[in-house]
Amino acid sequence: MADAAEDKFASDWPKLYYGNELPACTDVLGVARRAFLSPAEWVFEAAAQVPASDTQIILAPTERSDSFLIDSGFTEVRQMGSSTVFLHKYSSRQRFVVRQTPFNSNGDFYGLYLVPSSATPDMIADMLKQADRDNTGDVTKVFTGWQRPWLIYARYGAVAIDTKEPWDFLADWFVYVEDKNRVGQPICKIAFRPDVRNAVDLLPAGPLREFAELADEILGPPSPNEGTLNPTARIRSRARNALANLMERPWAIKEPYNSTREVDENLTRWAEQDSFQKEQYDRLKAVYPQALLVLTQHYTSLNKSESDAAALARQSLERVLGTHFVFHKTH
Repeated sequence: MADAAEDKFASDWPKLYYGNELPACTDVLGVARRAFLSPAEWVFEAAAQVPASDTQIILAPTERSDSFLIDSGFTEVRQMGSSTVFLHKYSSRQRFVVRQTPFNSNGDFYGLYLVPSSATPDMIADMLKQADRDNTGDVTKVFTGWQRPWLIYARYGAVAIDTKEPWDFLADWFVYVEDKNRVGQPICKIAFRPDVRNAVDLLPAGPLREFAELADEILGPPSPNEGTLNPTARIRSRARNALANLMERPWAIKEPYNSTREVDENLTRWAEQDSFQKEQYDRLKAVYPQALLVLTQHYTSLNKSESDAAALARQSLERVLGTHFVFHKTH
């Protein structure tokens, strides 16, 4: 069977919230739609897989941790102390500066700033030090965080995109322009999903949601000796993103580390260790056919044939379950 997850279907997402009348916002919405339709597991890392268009991607995250896709025609890269600084080359009054600073084993820390377009690299280095102290003077801090910003060249100039924290699932995008008077005021928001607190709430109440809740319960809490790499938190973050992709972009759910057979074998051994664990896994297996039927009906409602919807639902649900676990391979 061909990989059913490669067959995309129409979706109402993403959507533009305020700023509909602004050309820059409609330009970014076009980029967001192409990112949404890409095979990238995380939408914020889709830049390298977004088809070319009139909107130029200047700087954006890649699927490699802490790395960027860089258009050298629009972006100058400088080393300033321990930080790497990316400068937007062309602007009439203000220009964006992105700073990447090594932090710890969990990744680097990022900041987006506005500086006068006339500022030299040495001046910018001093301005960034000033921003660290009190964010006064000629530099303006737009936002900081663990996520790498996007810079794109839209109609009438460059815009920056804050895609929020990397562990969030299908997070909203907030769009900023090179205008000091509008710092802290995004010109628009682009949403990729309904506004819910938990990824599982994107699923319809009933067996499909119960299946996802059971998978998360079986994953369990992190062990006390996991250290700063936080493997359980990383697995849970990826699983929640897979759940978010399940309803609207299942083609982006990647094949997990373990096969379906390996997941079943390992969970069977896990269930044999404790009566409560056996009860959990028995319930997961019992609800699986019902969850599969609900998901098949959902994909059928999105104009998939019954056979294609069934194949896609089975593949997607097995991948979502597998994403919750990483079991040691013996070969």
